[in-house]
Amino acid sequence: ALTEVKFATGIKKINGLGGCTALSSVDIPNSARKIETGAFSGCTALDSISVPEGVTTISNYSFRYCKSLKQINLPNSLREIGYGAFDSCTVLGDIQLPADVATIGNSAFANCASLESVTLPSNIRSIQNSTFEGCTSLKSVNV
Repeated sequence: ALTEVKFATGIKKINGLGGCTALSSVDIPNSARKIETGAFSGCTALDSISVPEGVTTISNYSFRYCKSLKQINLPNSLREIGYGAFDSCTVLGDIQLPADVATIGNSAFANCASLESVTLPSNIRSIQNSTFEGCTSLKSVNV
């Protein structure tokens, strides 16, 4: 089973690993600009990931059903989080959104049952419907 992936330097769009249930380690190069739709959806063994500087978009369902994902480091370059991007990441405990994130899509963090706190950037322009629906442990949202 595939457990580790290191993308080659120069790749700009990350995709194609959805459903790799044994995948536990991913190395995304600094050349990346976008995490594509469903890129890591259903990678149930993935427990942490660092998205490098330069990535501006985390597309729809990128990390949906990553049920072991506890930590994600987001880059300051991030501008947009697509709908359902982190839907059902049930052990994700907190999220700090970079200052220039302008848009968070529908259900982006829905059903993140362990999510306790969220820090939103002060200049956010759009938070879509049901962004935090089903986040039963959510105690604080800071702007």
